[in-house]
Amino acid sequence: MAKTKNPSNPFSTGGGGVHFEAHVQASFVALMLTGVYAPYYYCK
Repeated sequence: MAKTKNPSNPFSTGGGGVHFEAHVQASFVALMLTGVYAPYYYCK
């Protein structure tokens, strides 16, 4: 008997993670340029 594959999420296989990463990076750059501390970003 052949094993059937579980279908993958199209967001995961279609580059959705890269799109999300670009949004997160853009948010951090905007926060750095405005001088605001990013959440979960430790600064002394």
